[in-house]
Amino acid sequence: MLGTCARREVRTGLVYVLQNARKHGSWRARRPDAYSSGPSFDGWKEHGRNVAESSGALLTRARTWLLATGWRRQGLLDPREVPLAHSTPN
Repeated sequence: MLGTCARREVRTGLVYVLQNARKHGSWRARRPDAYSSGPSFDGWKEHGRNVAESSGALLTRARTWLLATGWRRQGLLDPREVPLAHSTPN
């Protein structure tokens, strides 16, 4: 079984890919970007009426435990979550 670090890294990667427009301030909606695979993603937290309607129709199913299930142990993604800024070494 993979450790917490690997699960956290996969979750961080998913946030980066699905929420990158939010990081750059170009997207301020409460739902996933309609022009990304976000609406088809099934790992969103629910927030009242702002729940992402996931269908999975546009996405291929994950073939590894870590990407299909493991990362969820770190918590589902919040549709309002912003990817962390990269820190650059001095």
